[in-house]
Parts: sequence; C-alpha cells; structure tokens
Amino acid sequence: MQKKKMVVLGGGNGAALTLSALKKFSEQLEISAVITTADSGASSGQLRREVGMLPPGDLLRAILALSPYDYAVLKKVFYSNRFSFGRLVNINLGNLFLAALHGQSNDIRQAIESLSKAVEAVGKVFPVTLEPTSLNVQLSDGQEIISEANIDRPEHDRSLKIIYAWLDEAVANPEALAAIRQADYIIIGPGSLYTSLVATLLPKGIKEEINNSAAKLWYVVARAFEANGETGPEKLSEAILTLERYLPRPFDGVVYNNHTLDDAEQAAYADRQWQPYELDAGAIQGKRVLGHDFEKTEGVGYSAEKLAVIFRQIFRLQ
Repeated sequence: MQKKKMVVLGGGNGAALTLSALKKFSEQLEISAVITTADSGASSGQLRREVGMLPPGDLLRAILALSPYDYAVLKKVFYSNRFSFGRLVNINLGNLFLAALHGQSNDIRQAIESLSKAVEAVGKVFPVTLEPTSLNVQLSDGQEIISEANIDRPEHDRSLKIIYAWLDEAVANPEALAAIRQADYIIIGPGSLYTSLVATLLPKGIKEEINNSAAKLWYVVARAFEANGETGPEKLSEAILTLERYLPRPFDGVVYNNHTLDDAEQAAYADRQWQPYELDAGAIQGKRVLGHDFEKTEGVGYSAEKLAVIFRQIFRLQ
C-alpha cells in the first residue's frame, strides 16, 4: 500500500498536537513537519542570539511529538530540566542538546536528524528556512512591531489589531519545498495565527509551492487563543479568512474544536489566559467546515487521541 504523504505546517504546541495525532497512523502515512524559524523569545531566542543557530524550541517540539515514546514524558525530560547557572540560565535540556549537535556540524539539519534518530521519530522535521528570520507586523494605527517575541507578548494597546505581517528577507528551505510539492495533504495548525502559522507561510517559495501542489489543504483550529498574545482575530470565521490571505488558494477543509466549555473549564481557561473563539461557523461559505470535540477529557487543553479519531474519518485512515 502506498503511503499518503502528510505535511504539517506551523510551530509550537499546536503543530506538536497534530503530529502526535498523525503518528498513530505512521504505518499508513509519510509524515513531514515544516516548522517556523522566526521565534525570537525565551531560551530559543537566547540561543539564536548567542550561538547564531536557528531557534530550536519549535523544532524540538515537533521531533518529540513524532517519537513513538510518550510525548508528555519526553516533554518533561527535555523541557522541565533547565539550567540555573552562567550563560545557560533557563535554557532547557532539549534546546541545549540541539545546540550541542549544531555546534558539532554547524548544520541544523544534521542536529535535527541526530535527535530524530535518538528518539526514533516516525517522520521528518524541516525548518522552513535555514536562517533565522524576523517576523514583523503592522497594526491598525500604522505602527510597526518588529520581532516575533514583541508580537507574541505585546506591550502595545491590545485594541490595535494586526493588519499585515511580513518577514525579513527569507528563502524557504529546499527540503521543506520538496515535502510540500510531494504532499497529498497539507495541514496547517493549530497554533497562534501570526507567530506560528503565518510565519511559516511567508518565506519565499512556500506560497508558490502550495499553489502548484495537488495536495488538499486543511486548517485545524483550536478552541481558544491566548488573551495576552498576539492581537489577532477573535472569531473562527475571521481566523480562517485572515490565514487564507497568506495562502495562494482557499482551504479545502477546516476542522475546529466545537467543545462546549463548562464552568470549571471556563475558569481554567481564564487561569491560563485563554480566550475562546466565537464559533461563527455559519458565516463560512464555500468550503468543508467540520466541528468536532477534541478537548481533553480530563484537564485543560487538547487531545491528540481525539484528534486522531477525527483524522481517521477525514483522511480515510484505518
């Protein structure tokens, strides 16, 4: 049986969620992840500045998500262990491991391959570019915000919405372009609209390759966005239409989390500063839009197991 080729675009915990769901069908799928390289904050930003490497955090999440071993356990090992001395303050073990591998070869691709082999990843991870790049946005008052960290944790008036995003000169990684070219399905998200998703679509060559690809294009939308994060859309329909402005063609399908939050979940969302999207699916025309519940059964967040069941139905997996 010929494997279906699935490419996931994005970054952060959202891409990891989608990859964790897809890996359950690894015998039927050829899985690739094309991951943003615009991160400029936290320990990834520190390593980017001090070592001159691509920000490793989003790449690390994707690699660990594709491991057959328990993702929650791997995250605890690679993310919870942080150093507390010298120049390594607050740098987690996983980012340091990728930095050490990068230091041996000065090639992030070899570092990714080495860690992928170590955790027995069942798919390929490609940085969207091979050079760090800066994500920038223009706000509704004309003000320009430079660098992903300043967009992700804004200090400007939150009533000022992002109206346009661009990258400093950035050329797509040829391996990422090849994965898109060969894909049967391209899945974008979930994740922060600008800092995770749009940032992955902006390097030169990505839009053209998506346009030329015969792949079906799908968007996975989470139940909420970060209330203290980027000043993006607050309605489901607006999130879809905004993302499509950075694509060469509309989505073939959208799957969104339609879970109804009870009082305890609403309180937990508020504690995490998550603001639920307004689910106005009826305002979306001309594409397949599916509402499914992929909220965790216990705790707060999203379930890879539930999302895998949804993917089995949508992509006709066994």
